[in-house]
Amino acid sequence: MDGDWISKITGHLALAEKEVSNDFKSVKEVELVSANKGDYTTAKWARARAKTIAEEKVLTFLSRKAIIPKYGFPVDVVELDTQRTQKTQESFEVSLQRDLSIAIAEFAPTSRLIANKKEWTSYGIKKVPEKKEWDRRYYKRCLRHNAFLQWRIGEAEPADPCEDKLVVHEYIIPRFGFVTSREPPKEPKYRPPKMFTTRPYFEGLLGPAPGKISF
Repeated sequence: MDGDWISKITGHLALAEKEVSNDFKSVKEVELVSANKGDYTTAKWARARAKTIAEEKVLTFLSRKAIIPKYGFPVDVVELDTQRTQKTQESFEVSLQRDLSIAIAEFAPTSRLIANKKEWTSYGIKKVPEKKEWDRRYYKRCLRHNAFLQWRIGEAEPADPCEDKLVVHEYIIPRFGFVTSREPPKEPKYRPPKMFTTRPYFEGLLGPAPGKISF
């Protein structure tokens, strides 16, 4: 073991700390602005939200952010944040977390899901101001040869593995999760349909045609 795991954990912890610090600063600002406007209901909610953030147990926080192992040993856990935009009691009573590979489908904006006997609607991708941009990647794929290539911004674009001119696309990695809409959760009338799915792609599998094997 070369100790590389230490830098990975500290990097993950730094991102989690940055996220929760931003949430705390944002909600304290909402409390101050609302109190100055005389909106004491919102100010009361903001004060309670800040108290919840500040008093969260360390082990709970580390487990929620997958910095220490939890059931199933997920490594990229993100959440659908119901408390960032909601001011209801229901938002404090539910915790919606998924592995990133699942969350990008189940928590994608406009998706609906049922939790704690309420229907929640995802509104957008959560952003942390100190983290100016989400992680971005470029990619291209050839459906005829089932080839997939991706690279980071700033890296050289890899050559096309075939004669087809492949179109370059871009995607983001929503490391900080998603947020619900400002609308309060609804009473579910039926199970919401799944709007999005994920599809795995593997890199670097394109090679020479297989030859003959003599027995």
